[in-house]
Amino acid sequence: MISQIAKKKYLAEILVLVGILITISSAVMFYFEPYFYFGFLSGLVISIIGKSIYNSVRRNIKEDIVPQLYREHLGSNLYRQSEGFSQSEVYSSHLLKMHERFISEDLISGEIFNRKYKMSEIFLYDTLPNSKKPISSIVFSGLFIQVNLESRLPDSVYVIPKGSEQFDYLPLKNKRATSNALIDQTFDVYSRDKNGVNKLFETPFSESLTEVNKRYKKLFVAVKKHATYIAIDSRKEVFTIRMFRPLNKQFLDDLTNEIEAIKTIIYSLVTNMSWQITLVVL
Repeated sequence: MISQIAKKKYLAEILVLVGILITISSAVMFYFEPYFYFGFLSGLVISIIGKSIYNSVRRNIKEDIVPQLYREHLGSNLYRQSEGFSQSEVYSSHLLKMHERFISEDLISGEIFNRKYKMSEIFLYDTLPNSKKPISSIVFSGLFIQVNLESRLPDSVYVIPKGSEQFDYLPLKNKRATSNALIDQTFDVYSRDKNGVNKLFETPFSESLTEVNKRYKKLFVAVKKHATYIAIDSRKEVFTIRMFRPLNKQFLDDLTNEIEAIKTIIYSLVTNMSWQITLVVL
């Protein structure tokens, strides 16, 4: 299936490129010979046809292929392309600090390990400092996941990439060392309660974080009383393809790997009964 779509995308790109070349050359030659006006129109038509084919490929990927992949691996049963998380939902997790511009789209929801979840892409932007014109700079681009896992830990625990400036909810006095040296080398862990941190990192959760972090260096996790949140700053649009960029099996493999990373973390929490995770309704 992906090879057929890739061929269709390649055809679209050729048509667009050929159309642009014909249009430009005809526009130049029109100065010498008016009949090249028809070449100019032909180039436009070819480009439009190519763009139309490309748009159909994008829709096929965005609306069929990728959602089907998520349904197979995550059990998603709802996909709403134009919807996403609200700002309040994301920022109330306290996992990421507020930024000037917020976008969320491609909402997926369903159940994983008998727990309901919601997931979508989010994009956070700030204006570049010291620029003559306002230019937005992306500071986060990736998946944000909310899972209805409720912990009985004394207080929320936030796991942040080492040195990240994305977290500003708790002060440095609430930064905690864990019993795992590798975790302490890789992440900054914050919580108001030290005992809860120790309890959490005595579980398979530590191994899951270490495993996932090998692939995704900007991994954020918040284990809160009412829900668990995961954010992966992968700096890519998961549901979108680009013209003149390769589309092959690796595209699907990358998506599958991201799904498995999410499942690894959630499973380590779901199966950890020592600190009593309970079920809540989102």
